[in-house]
Amino acid sequence: MEQHPLRNVQIKREESTPPRTLEEYIAIVKRDVPEFAQIWNEVWDEELSHGVMVNEEGIFIDRMPASVEKMMVENLINGYAPKKVKAKIPILSFYGKRKRKMTDDYTDEQKAAYEKFHHDVIEPFFRHMVAEFQSRFPHAKIVVIPNGHHYCFIAQEELVYDEMRKFLLE
Repeated sequence: MEQHPLRNVQIKREESTPPRTLEEYIAIVKRDVPEFAQIWNEVWDEELSHGVMVNEEGIFIDRMPASVEKMMVENLINGYAPKKVKAKIPILSFYGKRKRKMTDDYTDEQKAAYEKFHHDVIEPFFRHMVAEFQSRFPHAKIVVIPNGHHYCFIAQEELVYDEMRKFLLE
């Protein structure tokens, strides 16, 4: 992620008032993360309501500090390796293979840098993660969902249900 060309890019937005309602906060999330907006539903409203808080100025903010989120991601990606197990248990694993949607808030140069990063870094890393999991658990069934998202695969729920049904019937 240190190589990610957009990790320090701050999108210039028109001056807007900070979110003072949950609805305003949700609108900002949907604007800033179009792939969330595509799969948004009432469950997300409820989920997000537990992930925010109101600060002393009456503004809705993330409940989890960015520093904690950063540590979690770093430890999940860099520091976590499941221990080898000798038991052979049925395993069905879904991988959401998605690509960030680049809005017109980004310049053509930023979009091109992201495309290159996605092709040269994210795609090989994704293939490595799937191969690593398969090597640890050769009997596992792995389903890669193109344009999938790890948030419950809401946009591809029928595919997920079908794969789960097949797996459970085997």
